[in-house]
Amino acid sequence: MHGFYRAFRSGQSPTAALRTAKLAMLRSGPPAYRHPYFWAPFVLAGQP
Repeated sequence: MHGFYRAFRSGQSPTAALRTAKLAMLRSGPPAYRHPYFWAPFVLAGQP
């Protein structure tokens, strides 16, 4: 969530910020965090 809000506050749209945060998790240093268990549950709800 830190990555999402950091990207969102920098001016990205909510969908782009979520994508940025998920890609950062996939590319993270600890291999365990690359597993979808850690990043797949986060989705946007509501009107775009």
